[in-house]
Amino acid sequence: ADCLMHITLGKVQLGEHELARELAETAFRLNPRHGDWYYAAATYPLFMLERYEDALRQAAHAPDAMVDTRGFMAAAYAMLGRPREAREQAERLLEGFRRKITFGREPEPGEPLRWLLHVNPFRLERDTRHVREGFARAGLA
Repeated sequence: ADCLMHITLGKVQLGEHELARELAETAFRLNPRHGDWYYAAATYPLFMLERYEDALRQAAHAPDAMVDTRGFMAAAYAMLGRPREAREQAERLLEGFRRKITFGREPEPGEPLRWLLHVNPFRLERDTRHVREGFARAGLA
């Protein structure tokens, strides 16, 4: 099940979002005692499929399991036209980013997005644009 969830992340990066969503569901079924990171990983295909409400419900189970989850939450809220929640999640992303990535240093403008795109190398340009748009709408670009 853990391997399936890791493959989920890879399939998202390759642009195979529906397959990634299916793999995540299978991993949840196979391992009902999964770690919190499963929720974070399962958030990404839902976001990429523009199922923003579903992505937010998934991420809410463990919003800090991965640093970038709060960024996807901010982007999802922004894409739904909910700027207050988007700003709140953007602030939470920056808090986690300072703590876990820059180790106390204030991030440069746009640094969280650059980092996210570096650790999530999307094969399809449209996926990169989608993430950039969500981050921009959330005030993180």
